[in-house]
Amino acid sequence: MTEKMYGSGEMVTVEGMVFEKACATARFFYLEHGYCHFRGKSLAYAKMLDECFDYYNENANRSSHESAFRNSDGVPRHIIDIFRDSESPALRLYRSEYFYSLIECLYPSGECLTFTHSKLSFKEPGAVVDWFPHQDNGYKKLADRRVGFAVFVCLEDMNSGNGCLEVFPGSHKFGTQPHERIVEDEETGDNQLRISSIPNGLAPFSVEAAKGDVIVFSADTIHQSGSSSSGSRRLAIIAEVEAYRRFRLDDYGKPPLTVRGLYGRIDATVMSLCSLLSPYAIWRFIKKNRHLALLIRKIRY
Repeated sequence: MTEKMYGSGEMVTVEGMVFEKACATARFFYLEHGYCHFRGKSLAYAKMLDECFDYYNENANRSSHESAFRNSDGVPRHIIDIFRDSESPALRLYRSEYFYSLIECLYPSGECLTFTHSKLSFKEPGAVVDWFPHQDNGYKKLADRRVGFAVFVCLEDMNSGNGCLEVFPGSHKFGTQPHERIVEDEETGDNQLRISSIPNGLAPFSVEAAKGDVIVFSADTIHQSGSSSSGSRRLAIIAEVEAYRRFRLDDYGKPPLTVRGLYGRIDATVMSLCSLLSPYAIWRFIKKNRHLALLIRKIRY
């Protein structure tokens, strides 16, 4: 472990630091290392967390949800767009007072903030479901890259045995790196991106965490994870947050849900109309014809 003096005058470890609440030191740590690890303790938060775990432990593979990022055996890693599942308690958790305090600490500008992405992340025990080193901004077109961050919530303990999150501290300072696309499921065309070359001097740090811990990391922080060699699926919820950009749809081609502030009725109307003809909406329509969808994915990838 190494130590560094921050503007607050406190000495904190570069890796392994866990903050119990939002504070100036946590913000300094996040800006320096590109991630921050929090541990909430309130009874209200713990209750909502248990509700989320119970719900997803029982319903993670429900057919009404959309799975994504299948491996070569067709085993998925994500269930996407979970905040629009009216039965799920996940959105309520992310809009709780505790999360608001974290976001206010890390993004204090007062701008309207939106969720651009929400998903359940999990590891089927015994399956090869590694995540290659990548940045969230690597999945964005150049015009869509943002000064945003992901909020990763552990629904159960997370360690090296069940595929914990690994971050590369300081990697956000290198900007978005070139990525290469790796097709895993030849039948569906499911794929993931991998950074072609890790910048010199960067090394991964395994974030071992307890149930309820929150890890926030920049859209340009390099991260990865392994598979689960235990009986745990390492259930986690991940949401991506960015400042609202007018008439910009979320990653699912829908008007974005807000986490702080509101956008106007005109914006909402225009985005609702745009969502009907978004690439994502067109793709959902195409997917109803399985053979056509498979053909398009094979041609594209």
